[in-house]
Amino acid sequence: MCPDGFVYNLEVDNGNTYFAGGFLVHNCHHVAADSYMRIIEEFRKSGKLEESICIALGTTGKVIIFIATTITIGVVFWCLSKMMFQALMGALLAAILIFNMLGALFVVPSLLYVFKPKFIMKQYKPS
Repeated sequence: MCPDGFVYNLEVDNGNTYFAGGFLVHNCHHVAADSYMRIIEEFRKSGKLEESICIALGTTGKVIIFIATTITIGVVFWCLSKMMFQALMGALLAAILIFNMLGALFVVPSLLYVFKPKFIMKQYKPS
């Protein structure tokens, strides 16, 4: 936040990657998650939200499980450390990764189905 109390969004031509203060930065706030994009893609075809969520989770769900499992396995080895802090942090991080995976697989799709957000529902245009 700037001293004047405002937050500024800097955009440059030919992409949103640039150097600021010697650091390479990137604005990616316009990028939707792949699972949302798959749900929207399937919803455009069928117009049925429940079916779209199931199909999307059939493809992106496998990726979510694979990535979360791969990262968690690497972190679980920290639990074998003789340094107590590192072992506890490894266990905590592994638990957080598992909970995030479960949230991405069950909580977020459930919330989409219950609340039917406009950014998805406006995508279907009957032929």
